[in-house]
Amino acid sequence: MIVRAIFKILFVVLFLVGSPGYAGDAAIGAKLAEKYKCMSCHARASKRSFPPVPYLAGQHQRYLVNQLRIFRTEQPKSSGGYKIAERHNHLMDVPAANLSNDEINNLATYFANEVCTSVRKNAVKIEAPKTAKACEFCHGEKGHSPFISYPKLAGQNMGYLIKQLKFMRGSAKNPGKKNDRFHRTMAAQVFGLTDAEIVALSYYYSKQSCR
Repeated sequence: MIVRAIFKILFVVLFLVGSPGYAGDAAIGAKLAEKYKCMSCHARASKRSFPPVPYLAGQHQRYLVNQLRIFRTEQPKSSGGYKIAERHNHLMDVPAANLSNDEINNLATYFANEVCTSVRKNAVKIEAPKTAKACEFCHGEKGHSPFISYPKLAGQNMGYLIKQLKFMRGSAKNPGKKNDRFHRTMAAQVFGLTDAEIVALSYYYSKQSCR
């Protein structure tokens, strides 16, 4: 029983804090971001911020590492019983495929250490849609996830959130094929969402302060 309790504690610590294998250098990451012109799409002021491109400043480092590794991975033709996550994008698959683990860690560390800026400037209270309640366990209250492997949603670009939720809803209904984005946990959450509910969720989280 004691051994089991110790393993549980270690698991929680690693899940919330991270592990040395994901450590990176923000200064090197900044140079890589300039080399690969990441900010032309992923900066707050980018002209491409709407509709589909994510804002990355202040995002969890572990989450960014995981996503870049998924982009880099050649996915199986069929899901089988083990497919957990799948993600593709014509602008990301090729450059990600050429990144080493160290480069991914450094890029992720750079963006995670950047100070995020919110779209929302005025303190106007926005009521959370009822569907947001199901999001809170993983993504936190108002989109501030405490888990390093899950994305922060607060202050994210609305168009990006809409597109990703629709991708995951589509893949939930047809998980056997190669999808733009599939996530086993999210599949059950988004399966029954309507377009209006997706827009409401995306609007709500996009207007929250990213702190």
